[in-house]
Amino acid sequence: PVACPNEGCQWNGYYSNYEGHYIKCDYQPTQCVYSGCGEMVAKGMLKRHAEQCQFRPQPCEWCQENILLRNMKAHSGVCPQVPVTCGACGVKMAKSVIELHKSEECPNT
Repeated sequence: PVACPNEGCQWNGYYSNYEGHYIKCDYQPTQCVYSGCGEMVAKGMLKRHAEQCQFRPQPCEWCQENILLRNMKAHSGVCPQVPVTCGACGVKMAKSVIELHKSEECPNT
């Protein structure tokens, strides 16, 4: 009998079955697929890691540009499409057009 060498795996069996188990083992160390991360994660936890990985690109909810999750907070401070409210009239619009609105369109300025 042999035991699986992957940390946390409790599989024990015959050597003739080992290769088939090892290929499918949820405890098999697997590298994160996102560039820049490099973290080794148990195969069975890879999906969960990927959902939370700070190197995962995600579309900005306002401009749809793919931004790394770790940079999303900083991006939201500079995104030209982030919604802002005109302090004079209360209308919401993209950050990129607020100055034009204030100088040419706002009825209260």
